[in-house]
Amino acid sequence: LEWNVTGVWDTGLGTIADGLALNATLVTLDLRNNRLDPRGTAVLAAGLRQNRSLKCLDLRWNNAGSVGGRAMAEMLQHNTALTSLDLTGNHVPADVLRVIALAVDQNTQRKQLADRENARVVLQERELLRVHDEHRVRESELERTLRESRAHQDECSEKIEKLQSVLIDRRRTLERMDEKLALSEKSREISEAQCKELEEHLARAKDEAHRMEVSLRRELSLAKDRTEELQKKVHEQASGHLEAEAKLETQVRDLQMRRELQDREMGAIRDEMALAAERQKSRLRELEDRIQQDKHAHQDALKEKEAAKQAEVASVRAECEARVRSGAEKERQAEVRVQSLDEELRHVRENFANLKLRVEERVKAGEERVREEE
Repeated sequence: LEWNVTGVWDTGLGTIADGLALNATLVTLDLRNNRLDPRGTAVLAAGLRQNRSLKCLDLRWNNAGSVGGRAMAEMLQHNTALTSLDLTGNHVPADVLRVIALAVDQNTQRKQLADRENARVVLQERELLRVHDEHRVRESELERTLRESRAHQDECSEKIEKLQSVLIDRRRTLERMDEKLALSEKSREISEAQCKELEEHLARAKDEAHRMEVSLRRELSLAKDRTEELQKKVHEQASGHLEAEAKLETQVRDLQMRRELQDREMGAIRDEMALAAERQKSRLRELEDRIQQDKHAHQDALKEKEAAKQAEVASVRAECEARVRSGAEKERQAEVRVQSLDEELRHVRENFANLKLRVEERVKAGEERVREEE
């Protein structure tokens, strides 16, 4: 409003004073060269008593005089917001100007202190907000940590329960494996007893075969001796008996060939029985070693991995059962073979007895012929 004539009309200046008393937003007011007299300056000062927003007031080149200056000084005793007041060219006494300058300086200092206090309060509020935010963040972190710890605790509890159940299952599995091992030991002992019985049976069969062989050789030797005697007697007889002698020699050769064939068969049977017994013994030893190794491996594997041990023990058990079944099958085959050998020996004995009877009959017939010829 500079360079106007506001001070000429009292109504206009009073309106400005009333507006300043009510206004809370105006910061700067410029009333230079507005012909303000002392009374108008006093009216303006009265309006500024209640103002708390105006910071800068320019009243240069007016006519405030001593009365207007004192009114402004008195106004500054109540107004603490005004920090700049310029009364240059207003014919205000120097002492009043000093009072006004001192009041303005006090307001400026108050303003600075208030600004610093406000800045400090703002900083404190910001710090408080930051601390509050950090506190909320820490609370959220603590809550999250607490939830995680609870979740971890629940997970650990579940894992402990699972481990306990797994431990119980493994203990039960170990008990079952011990039972299976005990059963396998019993089956092994049974197989060993069966193998021993088979060996005894094979030994008895060998002894019987040997006795039969000795008996057959003895009987064959006697038959040969008698045959030789008959040959001598037949050679001493007449030439008419040459055909009978040739037939007898043929029968003797057949008998010798049969005897050699039987000897070869008996030798093959003995070799086969000995080989079968040796194989059975070897398999039994391998089975014992394998069961022992599997037992040690089973004990070692129990400390490392239960699943591998269970599979190994199962495979060992299956293999043992298979070997036991194989041994039983071979034992049965050996028994069948021994029975067949007994049957063949019985047939050989019968054939030999028949041959012996025929030879004796022919010898008797030859002796009768010799007696008749004599």
